[in-house]
Amino acid sequence: MFNYDLKTKIISGFILALLIAGASWLVSYNRSRSQDLLTVIQAKNLAIALEKYYDQRQNYPIASSMPVDDIMQISEQGINQEGNKVYWQTTGVWPRSATYVGQSDNYAIYFTLENAWTIWGLKSLKGGVCGFTKNVVWQCQAQ
Repeated sequence: MFNYDLKTKIISGFILALLIAGASWLVSYNRSRSQDLLTVIQAKNLAIALEKYYDQRQNYPIASSMPVDDIMQISEQGINQEGNKVYWQTTGVWPRSATYVGQSDNYAIYFTLENAWTIWGLKSLKGGVCGFTKNVVWQCQAQ
């Protein structure tokens, strides 16, 4: 029934190996893109929380350069301070590293996206550095 010659078996094996390699690349590529999107969503949620904090306090929490993984919560008392009103609480591990820089009248959340996103001006497969600033303004710069 499966009595193929050696050439057919080699070609079939090669095609199967290509299909497996292609499928594994596709899974890896889609995982990387989903990590980019999850980072954007988490950063936007943090930016919205910072705006709510500002609405109540008329300033942003001050930090010179803080990895967002170190921010467990933001309350009316500030970053990682216990309080009665919580504006933001960590949702777990960030898939990409990000940094928060805050001054009393402005803030920035910067992170790197690893894929091309033409809608955000990242046309290179290397991605770029993106972030949110005061009033949840989005910006990206290709690498």
